[in-house]
Amino acid sequence: MNKQEAADYLGVSTRAIERYTQKGKLSVKYENAKTRPVAVYDQAELDRLKDELNIVNALYKLCENATGSRIATLAIKFRAIRIKNKISNDVIGITVTNFNVVQSI
Repeated sequence: MNKQEAADYLGVSTRAIERYTQKGKLSVKYENAKTRPVAVYDQAELDRLKDELNIVNALYKLCENATGSRIATLAIKFRAIRIKNKISNDVIGITVTNFNVVQSI
């Protein structure tokens, strides 16, 4: 699928697709079109990244309404899930620092 279709599929901007590509989270192949090469993204890689983003979004929603010790508990769970699924902070743009959740996508 092309860049715009990939962005729509993941629910992100085309610029986010470019950032994921630059960071090596997505690979791109170029196919010849009528006037210029077109970026084509692999469906399996998009599915994997979408799963990662869904996990992170679910965790973020849990954390955004939490307070005090609940944030500390969620931070520990978040870190364990992130490590288990090999999700890096630079992909998801969410970090837990000093028991505050910061989203930076």
